[in-house]
Amino acid sequence: MKIRAAACLSALAVSTLTLAGLLGTTTASFAQDKTFELNLSHWVPPSHPLQKALEAWGASVEKESGGTIKSKVYPAQQLGKAFDHYDMARDGIADLTYGHLEK
Repeated sequence: MKIRAAACLSALAVSTLTLAGLLGTTTASFAQDKTFELNLSHWVPPSHPLQKALEAWGASVEKESGGTIKSKVYPAQQLGKAFDHYDMARDGIADLTYGHLEK
C-alpha cells in the first residue's frame, strides 16, 4: 500500500513538473510570437488634441511591449456614436473608448 501510494505521488510529481515546464515554455514563446492590436475609439474629430495623445500613447505601448501590442485609433465616431462608446467597450467592438456616459 505504501509502495503504491509512493509510486502514485512520484508519477503525479513528474507529470506536474513536466506540464509546468511545457506550459512555461509554450506560454513564453506564444506570448512573444503573438501580436495584439488594440482598437481605440473616440468621438472627437481627428484634429482634436486627444487624437495625437492617443496615437502617442499607442506608440509608447508598442515600444514598451517590444512591438507585440499595436494600436489603431478610430476618431470621429467611426466605430459608433458618442453615446454608444461605453457599450462598444463592453461588447468588444473597441478595446478602449472615450465617450459620453449619459444620453
